[in-house]
Amino acid sequence: MTYRFSEENPLLNTVEMLPLYCKHYEEMRARQRECGDEIPNFDPDLETYHRQWIAGIFKNYVARIAETNEPVGYANVYVLRSMHTKKIIAEEDTIYVLPEHRNGLGKKLLLYGLDKLHKQGVTKLYVRAMTDARVEKLWKRMGFKTVAACMVYDFAKHGEKQSVQANRS
Repeated sequence: MTYRFSEENPLLNTVEMLPLYCKHYEEMRARQRECGDEIPNFDPDLETYHRQWIAGIFKNYVARIAETNEPVGYANVYVLRSMHTKKIIAEEDTIYVLPEHRNGLGKKLLLYGLDKLHKQGVTKLYVRAMTDARVEKLWKRMGFKTVAACMVYDFAKHGEKQSVQANRS
């Protein structure tokens, strides 16, 4: 199968991409649930995505089947200037490839995105493996380094208890 990659306008492709976003989110929810982290149902703030794209902050890279133009993967990335160093940095929002197309396409999509980001002056890209921990192996082979751990504090589970304890002190 032949794929093509493009940086796309989410104002124009949101309706077409929503089924992929939903499928990805459900995979992520299942993975997080296995780790004891319950996350809410998918309810995207598309207005914010669109405003961020208009502002030049949100990048939407899409992998499509060349023959049919069907989207089968995407990488959504935020690009901004670090307040600490004034350097341009990026943070992935989501990277996803449909399971039936996970045959090296994710790496090709990531390489496409890395090239585009580098040409835009990005000095670092930060990523997190939320859906499939196996992707960390791919990232390490591509030169990514583990520099910190992502931890989650769930206010719904702990916030009230912590507040009560703090008030007693």
